[in-house]
Amino acid sequence: DEKAKSPAVTSKESAPIVTEHPRLRGSRIALERLAEITRENIFDACPTLLSFATKPSLQTIGPDVDTHVRVNQMRLFSMVVKAVGLACRDGKALQQILSYITKVIECLQIKDDEVVKCICECVWNYSKYATHKSLPIILQSLIPLSKQMSPELRMGSAQCFSRLLSDTPTHLLCYLAFMVRPLLGMMTDAISDIRAVASKAFANIVRLIPLEQGIESPKQMSLDLQKQRISEREFLSQLLRGGEIEPFELPIEVKATLRPYQQAGVDWLAFLHRFSLHGALCDDMGLGKTLQAICMLGSAIHMEKARSVSLVVCPSTLVAHWAYEIEKFVSAEVMVPIMYLGSSAEKASAIKTAKGFLTSLRAIPEPATQ
Repeated sequence: DEKAKSPAVTSKESAPIVTEHPRLRGSRIALERLAEITRENIFDACPTLLSFATKPSLQTIGPDVDTHVRVNQMRLFSMVVKAVGLACRDGKALQQILSYITKVIECLQIKDDEVVKCICECVWNYSKYATHKSLPIILQSLIPLSKQMSPELRMGSAQCFSRLLSDTPTHLLCYLAFMVRPLLGMMTDAISDIRAVASKAFANIVRLIPLEQGIESPKQMSLDLQKQRISEREFLSQLLRGGEIEPFELPIEVKATLRPYQQAGVDWLAFLHRFSLHGALCDDMGLGKTLQAICMLGSAIHMEKARSVSLVVCPSTLVAHWAYEIEKFVSAEVMVPIMYLGSSAEKASAIKTAKGFLTSLRAIPEPATQ
């Protein structure tokens, strides 16, 4: 009857139960049994297995490879990763498998949802069955993708992080701190789908943070990664408990004495700038938010040692006030205000001045053009 034919899942919030196809299950069991018997000699016993699972899908990223072929090969390779990871904690077979991690992640630029899904599953198998040998390579490959210009690569990075953090991955706890910053960056991406995926992954991190705090760095983790983890954990602690933010010493001269609460605001803005985060500085009127923002703008320009134009967006009635405050608190060697205000001609002149400031060899425009 119609009721019997209706799907079991009717709510959009529910996820359908995904069952493994009998053929895939049979292949997986056979590969795991084969790896259990041959162990690190699996590719000697089956010399064509690795090439059958990787060529051409992991050799060519272009459109020459049929999508169905690529999906099937990625599924097979993912099963090989799991089988070898279960049977070999070390040895040449595992090293051969690990050598394909970067090639797998490079395939994230392929514009096909099913391919990307297979890649995410493969990356998860790496992390689950060869954790300490694969995670440093995975993170080294995934984190830079989160800042790429290509939306496909950023989305692929977000989806991989999301898969890694699903199913309460306690085996990844000691690597959790490395994933916070790239996910925070993608949570403010210009593309809403990337923001949604990254936000879901970050929600999983939040649940696991209490567990991460009690996990020591494993012996298998390199000394460089251990030092980096200490730094990332400090960032995580500062992010969650703002009172622990390091004091920021202004590298520029400001013609004002900051009150303690104003210094705390500058410390927080400097923390956000250091880690490329966004935030909102909120307080009652008249308590010096403009001064705090000017301190951070001037400090950022000084620290980056590069000519740049910072855009301050405010009501037209406050444009002149901002220019006055900048000239009042910092010297022209630090910042020069350019007001985008008035008639069309005046606004065009302001734009021309800003462009000239960027292209000129001089660090400061002439007084006549200010």
